[in-house]
Amino acid sequence: MNVGAIIKMAIPMAIRKVVGEMEFITALKHNQMEILMEILNGNDCFAILPTGYGKSLPYQMFLPVKRALNPENHDTVLVCCPLISLMEDQVRRVQQFGVTAALRGTDQDANEAIDDGTISVIFASPEALAEEWVRQIKDVSLIVVDECHTISMGGLDVDEEKAFRKYFRYIGTLRSIFPDATVLALSATCTLKMKTQIMSNLNLSGKARVIETSPNRANIKYVVKRTPIAIEETFFWLIDKLCELKKDFPRILIYCNSIKDVCQLFNYVVTETNLMDQNVVEMYHSETPQEKKEHIVQNLGLDSQMKVVIATTALGLGVDVKNCHGVILFGPPKDVVDLLQESGRCGRNDEPSVCVIFCNRYQLNHISKEVKEVIGSVECRRRCLLKNFTSEEVVSDPAHMCCDLCVSHCNCGSCTPHPIEVLVGTFSAKAEDALVSSDSDTISYEYESDVSFDGGFE
Repeated sequence: MNVGAIIKMAIPMAIRKVVGEMEFITALKHNQMEILMEILNGNDCFAILPTGYGKSLPYQMFLPVKRALNPENHDTVLVCCPLISLMEDQVRRVQQFGVTAALRGTDQDANEAIDDGTISVIFASPEALAEEWVRQIKDVSLIVVDECHTISMGGLDVDEEKAFRKYFRYIGTLRSIFPDATVLALSATCTLKMKTQIMSNLNLSGKARVIETSPNRANIKYVVKRTPIAIEETFFWLIDKLCELKKDFPRILIYCNSIKDVCQLFNYVVTETNLMDQNVVEMYHSETPQEKKEHIVQNLGLDSQMKVVIATTALGLGVDVKNCHGVILFGPPKDVVDLLQESGRCGRNDEPSVCVIFCNRYQLNHISKEVKEVIGSVECRRRCLLKNFTSEEVVSDPAHMCCDLCVSHCNCGSCTPHPIEVLVGTFSAKAEDALVSSDSDTISYEYESDVSFDGGFE
């Protein structure tokens, strides 16, 4: 038996040793073990797993396991991620394993430690990785690209000067700088088109292992509700119920497509409810002070009295929201990735939840064709959304928990609305009451141009 075969046999024993030494790990999930085994064996891997699955744990364990096999191991792991706050959290998690870790660019001491070669797991943004210091790193055996769908969203299909965070497109050059390193790409939300783009951009080998599960969150119901343009007319129910229930109000997230809408809605709610100083309603966007951001994220992870958070997509990747069973989108997101990401912030405990998409005639003018198809669907919104991410057939049972369109086809005999639907007033078991109907208020969807509306709006 050769040395390589002996090492492969020893890997599972080393993994069990590391897990046994860490009190915060009880066991590895099947896909976590698969990812860890692939990268330990030097194989490229592309993992597409749901939010909250624990995709980061395999690379956090990578060096501890290698050192359990060889205490003299001095390998380095390079981690690229688009969000500073997420990387700061991951630094702390890696340090729990007794491994040195640091984030490049935010602290001079950390930068000097990285330059001195005393840091084993180096975190950096795409912009930081474009700098010369990267070429000085020694013994890089693993390159991790976390939230890798942002590579595609970062502007692969547009001119460089117009691209959002154009350095995303250069992450693949790390492969030429460290040709012997294994690459691990991680994402929770990746369309079929994105998958092809990302594998090409990262120069993943033809034998790269793709590990994925269905992105379908069967416990989340999708509902579309036509609304007036005025925020006050759209959210009057929120004012009434907050005043009535106060701290007994169920926790919900409200996503808006602009900071302006966030601020306008927040000011309306706190003014009408007089809840400004009670920590019940908060807003979160890119310009929110860092201390306030940390306060909101911390409280969302607890059973706190914070009940309503009005936010842009800045409240997104890596945020764990506890006991939230309702998400409201004030205007559909621009693309299906954001739609799936934002709706997936609720129901993290697998309990029945609902995503309500409010839309008026102006909000549908600048969204992708795929999102327009979901909004304008006449059959099933879930299937229409998920066809962008998987070729698997999606079946929901009972049908009344699938989407507002499937309600009329449900024959379970016990159709009941979700409590969030009752609050919002969206539940209907009749096909003629759905958003797309045959009455004079029907919305006409033009997929190749702007969306036009007939009646029903002021």
